[in-house]
Amino acid sequence: IWLSQQKRSRYWRHGSVCEDYESIKAAVLAVGGFHDGYRNTVLKLVLNLSSPVKGIMGPWNHRYPHLAEPEPRIGFLQEALRWWDRWLKDINNGCDTDDDYKVFVMDSIKPARRLEKRPGKWRNFSKHQLNSPNIKKLGLGFGTLGESESLSVACIELKNSSNVGSQAGEFFPYNFGPELPADQRSDDEKSTCFDGEFSTEDVCIVGSPTLEISVSSDKPLAQLAVRLCDVRPDGTSALITHGFQNLTMARSFEEPDKLAAGKKIDVEIQLDQTAYHLPIGHKLRLAISNSYWPFIWPSPEITKINIYRGILNLPFVNDNNKIDANIFDSPVSGDPLKCKVKRSPSSTRESFFDENSGQRILEVKHDSGCTVDLEHGLETDSGVVERWTSIGNDPLSAQIDIKWYQILKRDNWHVHTESKFNVTCDGDFFYLKGAVIAWEDSKKVFSRTFNENISREFV
Repeated sequence: IWLSQQKRSRYWRHGSVCEDYESIKAAVLAVGGFHDGYRNTVLKLVLNLSSPVKGIMGPWNHRYPHLAEPEPRIGFLQEALRWWDRWLKDINNGCDTDDDYKVFVMDSIKPARRLEKRPGKWRNFSKHQLNSPNIKKLGLGFGTLGESESLSVACIELKNSSNVGSQAGEFFPYNFGPELPADQRSDDEKSTCFDGEFSTEDVCIVGSPTLEISVSSDKPLAQLAVRLCDVRPDGTSALITHGFQNLTMARSFEEPDKLAAGKKIDVEIQLDQTAYHLPIGHKLRLAISNSYWPFIWPSPEITKINIYRGILNLPFVNDNNKIDANIFDSPVSGDPLKCKVKRSPSSTRESFFDENSGQRILEVKHDSGCTVDLEHGLETDSGVVERWTSIGNDPLSAQIDIKWYQILKRDNWHVHTESKFNVTCDGDFFYLKGAVIAWEDSKKVFSRTFNENISREFV
């Protein structure tokens, strides 16, 4: 987010941009990506700020748009300079008359953990169009999804599985490696799914789908994970977008309430912003589960959740007048760092079952490689290993172990650090353990450990 004033700053709250929109008075150019953790911020700013604001959303991960994946990359530096020229130098270069929201509508492709490129088209929208979107209302039937569908039975009991979530991607993909959502079919099989008919016309989804649903839980703490998927003609299931709801916070985030066993509650779940083209011959799938590990931490008890009714509100556009093939300049950047690569970066993501411990393990290894700066001789080496584990259908067995090292060398100088982090839980607390240790040459020069308990209030 570029706030064009003499003192630029960022507004953060709860890990996302602060929604006190009136406090932002400067001209704002908001830029983000649909594979980034902040994918919801840009359109919220475009729709809510009263100051001059424009938004750009691409298919990117958590990197600048002239460096990010998946492509197409854009001339982001030129866009930033153009914005600053207008609002800091008062140069009339046309920024004022740009469309309010420039968005890359992603085409359907076979899901893969890493995508270097993503096909699609850039489209332009005004704030008026975005404030008054077309909405297709799709009802939940008995395993079906459609405009005339509704439940023919009193309720549907949600499938109960703590194994859903293995096909999720990273919360913040960063060009490290296999970080994107995979084929969703194995997660779909463990979820309660509602399938639409094969599409007879193109559907261009732009915005944030919402699910209005009535549910009950037999436990005081429960959660829902909702995924909207594209079921392709080859049978693969590609994630379009997802959303999550801690049901104790369905009425109020600030004042959560524990659930009364069997009491029906109405919930609105907002899925993440997306821009996705669903072609003819594909169908929509809404998959609902009571867990999504390790993307979100599981509830402390296995829950029985009943669904009584549901409507998916799908925002879409149906005109092609705003397609723009040459909307941005080509990406440029400065000269690359002059360095020698002693070990190239690598990244792996593996899921497996340990027969000895009975654990299901997701292991993510990222080796940042080893490079030497040829201008001043600094050698940099780092890597991290994450292990996310659980046992059977026991939600209290969820555990995180992360180990990270970094090494710096120059001539006869050598330092390195190691960090360790572990999270476990029971029904009342999260238990956090960690350590940071530093060495200079072979001498330990710093060590700190911590051991904290955090109450599981409403989680």
